[in-house]
Amino acid sequence: MPSIPARPLAVSITTAATLAAVALPAVTLAAVTLAAVTLPAPALASPSETGDRSVLITVANDTRSTLSLVSGGLAEGRWSFKPPKSIGSFRTGTLESESSTSRGGVSGSITYRTAEGDMRIFWNNPYYDDSEFSCDAPGDWVCLLQDVQTDIVGPSVTVRLSED
Repeated sequence: MPSIPARPLAVSITTAATLAAVALPAVTLAAVTLAAVTLPAPALASPSETGDRSVLITVANDTRSTLSLVSGGLAEGRWSFKPPKSIGSFRTGTLESESSTSRGGVSGSITYRTAEGDMRIFWNNPYYDDSEFSCDAPGDWVCLLQDVQTDIVGPSVTVRLSED
């Protein structure tokens, strides 16, 4: 029986955090060489695993007013955790958005209604530039950006609203 030269086998393995190429020796069985393998995607794989950027925002409501979500939208990316519909007095709420494509960014805004007026939060974490966060407080209230973590891939911020 003629001998078939062995060739290296390249297998791509995709996980949520890594994409690695693993070289394995060829397998020869009864003069049949396995030259390529296609592995199905992991059962828990999702399109979000291709994104490169995310933003995590904690909203701290340090007022006597309940915050009620009026609007929220993304100019780029998708929601990992949608903003809470309401955030009670002296409570916190968390939201997260992530890019939906490789080398994509994430950008969006949310608006909460308060007893004093509307509060707007804006964020932008582009692939090729610095991240931006802003917050507009209603009336005489104060909106502070605290605990800003500037990790280029997944920055986070606490937005603190107070009546001071």
